[in-house]
Amino acid sequence: MMHEVYNTLPDDRPITAIGVVSDPEKCPPGYIVVSRTHDQDSDADLWKEGFFGRKTRYICLSKTEGIGGTHLGGNGPPPPPAADLIVQSVTVINDKEMPPDGYSLIPRTIDS
Repeated sequence: MMHEVYNTLPDDRPITAIGVVSDPEKCPPGYIVVSRTHDQDSDADLWKEGFFGRKTRYICLSKTEGIGGTHLGGNGPPPPPAADLIVQSVTVINDKEMPPDGYSLIPRTIDS
């Protein structure tokens, strides 16, 4: 899987947009889904330890979306130009936790 990611994003451009999808087949155009882990080549489902039902969550990332103020839907204003927006760090938290200072919360999946 990581080989596929590297082939799709072969350069050193920063990640400019990140989102979460419930269905890896519905990753938006311009994004690539991270469906396998790099270290163990296992399913990268963020909710694979879930107890109720079979909900899944996968990270999608882009090195082109978000540039020039474009964004994926939502009710908020478009983001500032890409010079101000690159993904520097990502942390995964429990759905009941608050994000650490300086982090933005992704409140919902981009495919629902």
